[in-house]
Amino acid sequence: MKLIAINMKLFLRFIFCCFFVQINGQSDDADLQKRIDFYKTKIEQSDGNNKMQWIDSLVRAVWERPELKYDSISKVSINFAFELDSLARASRVLSDLMYYHNNIANQPQNTIELYDLYYEKFENLNDDFALGSLNLYVGDAYTRSNDYEQGILYYKKAISYGKKSPEKKLEGLATLYLGYSQSSRGEFSKASENYRNATELFVTLKDTLNLINVKNALAILYSKNDFFEEAKTERFEAIEMAKKINYGSSLVSMYYNTAMDFKKTGDFERQISYLKASKKVNDSYEYGTYIKKILLAELSKAYANTDSLILAKSNFKELEVVLQNEYEDTYENDRYYLDAKKTLSFAQGNYEDALKYGQRYVDIQRKRKMYEELMRGEKFLSDVYASIGIVDKQNQHLVTYHKIKDSIASVKKIKSLTYYQTLYETEKRDRKIENQGNNIALLDARNSAKNQWISFGSLGLFLSFFLFTMARSKRNAERERKQQEKFSQDLMESQEKERTRIAKELHDSVGQKLTLIKRQLQNGDQPALTKLSNDALEEVRSISRGLYPALLKELGLTLSIVQLINEYDEQTELFFTTDIDTIDNYFTDAAGLNFYRLIQECLTNIVKHAKAKAVTVSIKVKEQSIITLIADNGKGFNLENGKKQNTLGLKTIFERIKILEGQLSIDSQLHTGTNFILTIPIKYES
Repeated sequence: MKLIAINMKLFLRFIFCCFFVQINGQSDDADLQKRIDFYKTKIEQSDGNNKMQWIDSLVRAVWERPELKYDSISKVSINFAFELDSLARASRVLSDLMYYHNNIANQPQNTIELYDLYYEKFENLNDDFALGSLNLYVGDAYTRSNDYEQGILYYKKAISYGKKSPEKKLEGLATLYLGYSQSSRGEFSKASENYRNATELFVTLKDTLNLINVKNALAILYSKNDFFEEAKTERFEAIEMAKKINYGSSLVSMYYNTAMDFKKTGDFERQISYLKASKKVNDSYEYGTYIKKILLAELSKAYANTDSLILAKSNFKELEVVLQNEYEDTYENDRYYLDAKKTLSFAQGNYEDALKYGQRYVDIQRKRKMYEELMRGEKFLSDVYASIGIVDKQNQHLVTYHKIKDSIASVKKIKSLTYYQTLYETEKRDRKIENQGNNIALLDARNSAKNQWISFGSLGLFLSFFLFTMARSKRNAERERKQQEKFSQDLMESQEKERTRIAKELHDSVGQKLTLIKRQLQNGDQPALTKLSNDALEEVRSISRGLYPALLKELGLTLSIVQLINEYDEQTELFFTTDIDTIDNYFTDAAGLNFYRLIQECLTNIVKHAKAKAVTVSIKVKEQSIITLIADNGKGFNLENGKKQNTLGLKTIFERIKILEGQLSIDSQLHTGTNFILTIPIKYES
């Protein structure tokens, strides 16, 4: 859960609602009720614009006070404004009321209903800012309801109005919020592009507050894809900017998101430190219970996970008080409460409550379609069942966890993020080069034409020589690379031929002789020697199958791979799940053997090195490619470690994927398992 969407809502409240005059000073309830009664009397005695002014005064008096019927009084104000054909006034009151339902009452569905009820009445309103604001708020409502598709639709409408409005901040905010929604949907490249567009707008407006928000958004996008160093750089820059201008609400969310990044990397001490910093800022500014309950829930979980049960219980009790004040008797349905309660129950050894609250938490996240939270919930249930020794339930939730995890790990999205990360760095570099070029041009302008020609001529000769050298080096490097690839492929081909020869010799010669010895021993009634010869025969057959899978010709590629997985399943303690399409018609004999070996190498690596408990193998035919996923929940490894990438097993896998003209992507982190994703183009179909 990220708090970024809250950062600028408080600021936006000022931007869109600044026409309201805040009541100076706080009257006690009795005085306030007298003023309300006075306004009501004046409303009854007035008409036309005078009546409208008294209604506005009443709205200001009950501003955001549900117990004083702010909602219904605002609707009266909107309806009367329509009677007076004052569309601008109606739109302002409606915008305030929509903001209230989104961010104060946490009732986004009410905002959607208000929009549907009134929007057609504004067809004659000639105010792009007002229309854009209404679309922005209904976009917020859909987003808060997890309907990102509709949210994106209305944010785009808000942007189109913002482009026509003289108030460019509207366009900037709508572009930024559009990026939030796209990021939540996993559309990282689109989100990155909109963050860049929002940055350009806010730089032009010199809007430091929202520049901080964009940096925070970009940091979240990086951390979602585990680029923690890039996230840290962006976020710490934003934190320093926020400190300078005392931007408290942004500090709350940035401290929180920093804590969540440290949680992902297993640094629980720093996670707790930043959660406490976030809570301290939130308490000093009193931003409300919505943020506070999130912080208390995370603190309770963090302390429970670090065996600090006293502190965990203390924060959980404070959370219960906050929720009871907010929800009265319904707070036990709150997902933050359930998350903290299940974690605390598990830490205390109360497995019955841990399962009960864990299952309720999973059910809520499934309804919300929040798959990362659902994934963590399934892993939690698996851990609880493991603790109480119910293996079948443990494995059931573990398999679901891996399926969700595999779905979330989208290689294309990570690649597109890397592209936009590179794009940002390239633009920074280009701007620097451009500035340097301008300075050089100014200096050159002071020189004579002769010096210019000499300089340009020398530069031209140098560039020609440089380009010639670079081209020749590139050709040589390319030729060496192809020679190396051909050598590797020829070596692997000769290995396969030698394996086939040895396998044939073992099967036809040694295997047949052992079979004769076995029969003679059986006839001689020598059980001990018979068993020994039988074991030797089975071992020879096993070695022969390993050297060359004869089943490939008998069963075909698909069933041979299934048989291979079944053998690993029987010979190891790994728990396998499979989802394999029929692929026999998409490979030649040579390519099929290579693909079989590729699967074999991946599984062998897992058995030897991963220390995993479960493995998922998925082979799917999609359009013109065969997509293979081999995932384990083992110890993982650091992809940046060059030594690890140069191991013989991985080298062989990379060479085989080159032979098949495919692509290999490896997603691995320490303690979180490894995903091998093989993409092989279909070039043969019988």
